Amino acid sequence: MSVVVGMAAQSTLGNVIAGFSLVLYRQIRVGDTIQINSPLGVVTAKVEVISLGFTQLINADGHELIVPNSVMMGNSIIRLSRGL
Repeated sequence: MSVVVGMAAQSTLGNVIAGFSLVLYRQIRVGDTIQINSPLGVVTAKVEVISLGFTQLINADGHELIVPNSVMMGNSIIRLSRGL
C-alpha cells in the first residue's frame, strides 16, 4: 500500500518542487510570452498564472494550456518577450 501511495505522490511532489523553483528563481514571470514544446508541437503562449503545481498559459487563439511545473522545468523554454 505504501509503495502505491509513494508512486502516486511522486509526480505531485515533483510538480510542487518544480513550482517552488519557478517561483523562487523566476525564470519566467506572469505576462511573459514563451515558446514551449507540447504534445502538439511548439506552442507560443502568454504566462497567465504560476502556481506550485502547474502553470497556466494562453495561446494566440485564446486557448488555455495547463502545464505541470515538472514539464515546465524539464523542457527548454524560449522567452519571446518579458511581461510587465
